[in-house]
Amino acid sequence: MAVFPPLLTPVFWERPGSVPALTRLLVAYLAKAGVGIAADGHLEAVLGVFQKLIASKANDQHGFALISGIMQHLPAAAYQQYLSTVWQLLFTRLQTSKTPRFTRGFVVFVSLAICKLGVAAVSSTMDAVQPKIMLMILQQVWVPSLSLVDGPDEDKLVAVAATKCLTESPDIFANRPLWEQLRAALDAKLKGTEVTENADEDGQEDALDAELAGGGYTAAYAKLANASMPERPVLGEIADPKQFAESTLANFLSRVGGGG
Repeated sequence: MAVFPPLLTPVFWERPGSVPALTRLLVAYLAKAGVGIAADGHLEAVLGVFQKLIASKANDQHGFALISGIMQHLPAAAYQQYLSTVWQLLFTRLQTSKTPRFTRGFVVFVSLAICKLGVAAVSSTMDAVQPKIMLMILQQVWVPSLSLVDGPDEDKLVAVAATKCLTESPDIFANRPLWEQLRAALDAKLKGTEVTENADEDGQEDALDAELAGGGYTAAYAKLANASMPERPVLGEIADPKQFAESTLANFLSRVGGGG
């Protein structure tokens, strides 16, 4: 672990081409020794790196990878006290310089948080920033942007998170327009009938990445960036998200007397 604290030195993160490899290295450390990292008092410094990355249009995807690594590999007790600050940083980016890629990363991270912590806990930490803000975020950002998410792991996260929102939150169920909007978006996601947009914007972001990172990799960092990392299945306890969503929603509606 002696090599870990120097990885958090700000100067190491100034070279754009080094950021992907350093991020992967930090996430690998979190996967292998996350509890020890938190116990040794390094988590605030890791979150400082996250704050730097998430503020950058070129590096925000790496910021999401880092904060997702924290949530996946550490017990909630280690990071829950920082979540309101994390939401504040993300909400600020949404307000000031939202991009399609950032929005997509935001949707996936919110989904991960809901799946890991539950709807009530996520709502509580968001509401510490502003009361009832989660309902507004869901209605104005999260639900309309579900179609931006693509990929089997990401689709699984948003499907399970949407199902939990529909069935675990009295506040969401009481807001019928939001509940119906969310159910329609989930149905479209499960059927693969969403309309996806913003291909041009994504291309522009990729070009920006190439321009900023061009020539930035050293051979050592390139090797690190391409190194294989052991992957744990996303929500491995749920084999089929479509079956999970349909059965969970059916059970919920039978309890509350709702229609199918």
